[in-house]
Amino acid sequence: MTADPEYRPLSLETRQLYRSPNGDEWYLARYRESGRVFVQHVPTVPSGGRPSNIELAEFLGREGNSPEHQALVRLIGTLLDGTSGDVAAANSN
Repeated sequence: MTADPEYRPLSLETRQLYRSPNGDEWYLARYRESGRVFVQHVPTVPSGGRPSNIELAEFLGREGNSPEHQALVRLIGTLLDGTSGDVAAANSN
């Protein structure tokens, strides 16, 4: 079997949001080619070990105030620090 020369794996970019005391990891993730952004949960082997992708709206809409949820909200907040002028400038074009 030969590989398809047109096949290119999607480039996944991640930024760790939170690592729980038991070792589960939460990432803000994006496929560079499509721009799709989501939260990726990577559990430890005892927790199941299979990564799962959670759409941002679903993740942010969940009940509760988990540490990983707080971490994402803090990260989003950093996007607003000192950048309101940049948004206004971009919208004026």
